[in-house]
Amino acid sequence: MQNIHHIRKRNKIIKYLFLASGALVLLLIFLPYLSSDIELAKEAPEISKTSKLSKEFSLTINNSVFHGISKDNLPYKIMAKAVTKQNNNIYNLNFINADYKVTNGDLEILADAGMLDEATKTFILSKNVHITFEGLLLTCEQINFDLQSNSAASQSSVVVNFKNSQITANSFNANDADNIINFEGDVSSIFDKDITSTTSDINITSESLSLDNANFFANFRGSVKVLFEEIILNTDSLKVYYAQNNGKKSITRIEIPGKLKAVKTCSGETITADKGEYIAASNELILSGNVVMNKDENIVITDKMIYVTKLKSRAKED
Repeated sequence: MQNIHHIRKRNKIIKYLFLASGALVLLLIFLPYLSSDIELAKEAPEISKTSKLSKEFSLTINNSVFHGISKDNLPYKIMAKAVTKQNNNIYNLNFINADYKVTNGDLEILADAGMLDEATKTFILSKNVHITFEGLLLTCEQINFDLQSNSAASQSSVVVNFKNSQITANSFNANDADNIINFEGDVSSIFDKDITSTTSDINITSESLSLDNANFFANFRGSVKVLFEEIILNTDSLKVYYAQNNGKKSITRIEIPGKLKAVKTCSGETITADKGEYIAASNELILSGNVVMNKDENIVITDKMIYVTKLKSRAKED
């Protein structure tokens, strides 16, 4: 009986050793995979419903659309070919096409790149920025939009084309509340720019320009110089009034409220006056208040003088 019991005990030990050996072999086979899984788990960030993404986290989404409402309850839509979310509410956008509603029309926006901050409602466009508004095309390299206040600004050079006219400047800002675009620094404006027109362009340079598109006038300030046909006119400020017919803007009147000096380039004739006005329909430049004309040492003094743009005297009033 003891031998039988001893044999059973020995067989049991052998059975356990065999099972342990098998388990050891399986462990050796799967150990590399288990080690790999553990290493991956260490490298992967822990994400839960309440956890925040790290600052280094980024996510790129193709063909995205953002919708929003301004403080005036006007909608805007921003589409991008590719959007990368950096962190929190910051998005980088590539190849942008946007529609932005304002009180008196729609802005259509194109740009190669941009950044959208949903928290501050800031939208920065950069690289080949094109903005179209009621026939007006504005181009520059960067524009900052405040989507809440409906305002825009740029510190980069800007070019504006509207039908037959053009404005260039070093910077600009605009606010939908007053519907005025302000241009600053080396402002150059060409009005009635139309290659099919038989009349000459009017070129105006100044330090600044405020363009009121709703009321159809432009206010030039600071070292203003006006060139049209044979006349160069210098003054501190002037206002240009224009009309829009069949989508084309053209000058109707130029008001010069302060002292001015006009020079006829072909003859050297000079005229000074307290104020002036140009009427486009009749091509008349009307000068008034202490008008002094000087030519070849001959001086004419009068209270009012009317000239056509070729600067031939048409009438004088004492």
